[in-house]
Amino acid sequence: FAQKPEGLLKFIDKKELLESRGGKDKYVYDYVKPVADENKLMFDAEGRATAASTLENLQKQFIEATTEWTCAKEEGDHDKLAKAAARRMEVSDLVKSAAMEKDKFTRARHFYTRAGVLQDGIVDWTKVQVYDGDSDSEGTVGSK
Repeated sequence: FAQKPEGLLKFIDKKELLESRGGKDKYVYDYVKPVADENKLMFDAEGRATAASTLENLQKQFIEATTEWTCAKEEGDHDKLAKAAARRMEVSDLVKSAAMEKDKFTRARHFYTRAGVLQDGIVDWTKVQVYDGDSDSEGTVGSK
């Protein structure tokens, strides 16, 4: 257990240790507070049921598409395989979208959604961290 920067530097490179702890990393944590009603969809039972039903139907379609794809592969029919593979990828994308839609009804919003890091299944760390441009501290991030 380390209590002072010198102790932390035994385990963490100085360029990766926060300036506030004696290092060179300029990142400053900035908590984004929750806003009223940001989780109101969690209480929408009808919307949650609809989203869950849509996802369940698409998951069944994905299983069917995967079965067709594996059968086409076993048969060696290249045209059928290409069509089945395309259909499987199409349904896979729909499943992802439906899962993200259902997520709105089942998972509370959190810091990363409020900060814009996680939006519709895409993770973008640049929303909270940026390279400071200092060639001495490559990879260092700073507050936006």
